[in-house]
Amino acid sequence: MSESLKHYGVGSRIVSEAFASQGVEVEYDFLPWKRGLSYAREGFRDGTIGWLRRPDKERHFWYSDPIFSTKWVFLHLKEKDFEWRTVSDLAGLKVGAIIGNTYTAEFRAAENAGTIKVVRIKNEASAMKMLLSGRIDVYPTDIHVAYSTLSKWFSQESINKLTYHPHPLMDEPTFLLLSKKIPRNRSIITIFNKGLQALKASGQYEAYLSELDVVPLSRHSKPNQ
Repeated sequence: MSESLKHYGVGSRIVSEAFASQGVEVEYDFLPWKRGLSYAREGFRDGTIGWLRRPDKERHFWYSDPIFSTKWVFLHLKEKDFEWRTVSDLAGLKVGAIIGNTYTAEFRAAENAGTIKVVRIKNEASAMKMLLSGRIDVYPTDIHVAYSTLSKWFSQESINKLTYHPHPLMDEPTFLLLSKKIPRNRSIITIFNKGLQALKASGQYEAYLSELDVVPLSRHSKPNQ
């Protein structure tokens, strides 16, 4: 999802078309993740797209049916050897993370306990710069978001320096969140879910998802393999 992408990206298009099938028009306002969530939580915006299901958010938002899945992997420089299976394997590394993103319960617990060193960063492009310069060692992100950011802001030479580990940090569905501060949203979320089911029944949902290109970012491999 991005203001610079056609239809504002596949996720935004799915939401727009699901609502449109029910006669509802969507207007987007592109904000930093943390600010967007805050505005929606307080009712300054109707809602926000692309969030994982977390207990702290369920107190403030109506959750839609799942929109699409997101797979988060760790990016790192090819020149740096990196293997991981559990969050404890991140000890001793500088781990980049976006301000406001909560990631997994295990990740948050390790960060809060200080057992992993997490460097919070304002946005995706800044995180990529820090990764390429060696100021952080690894960075967890959605693989499609990663390549979109890299291809927009970085040279092919820089992209070729990076790889990702195939073991995911997260592989979960994302949702539309509508603020409980706005009374009508309780019925609007039902309208959206009806539209999403209609989009799936029509075949358009799968067609939109198929537009996500295979990411031409090299996959991690062990040395000498």
